[in-house]
Amino acid sequence: HAPYPRRYLNSVLWNSAFLLAQGRLGEALSPSNFAAITSPTVLAIMGIMSTVGLVTGFFLKHLDSVLKAVASATEVVLTMLASAAIFATPIDLPSIVAALLVGAGVAMYSQPVRAEPAPPAVDEERKMLTKAEMADE
Repeated sequence: HAPYPRRYLNSVLWNSAFLLAQGRLGEALSPSNFAAITSPTVLAIMGIMSTVGLVTGFFLKHLDSVLKAVASATEVVLTMLASAAIFATPIDLPSIVAALLVGAGVAMYSQPVRAEPAPPAVDEERKMLTKAEMADE
């Protein structure tokens, strides 16, 4: 969408103007800061978050609200696992509990819906109403 690049450009311009007004634009563009931004860890974080954004955009465009919630929860768990694998972030008890809750929610959602048949009296009443409506026309 066209508004997003404009928002990013607007953000860059306003942040640059703010740094210039503070007299810190040269410091922000210094080689040492540039080296910190292009470190492998920061680039990996940028890659992960960009991927999360693209996947989220796909979910928002193509899925219904329940599937969006399931996909977002699954995405959080996968991000946790990717962070553990790439950055050696410890997976503690709350993380495990959260992953199990997400797994249980996904499992419950994937179960087939059990439709209970309507009682015969309701079906007969519905047929009679339909016939009466047709007779009135």
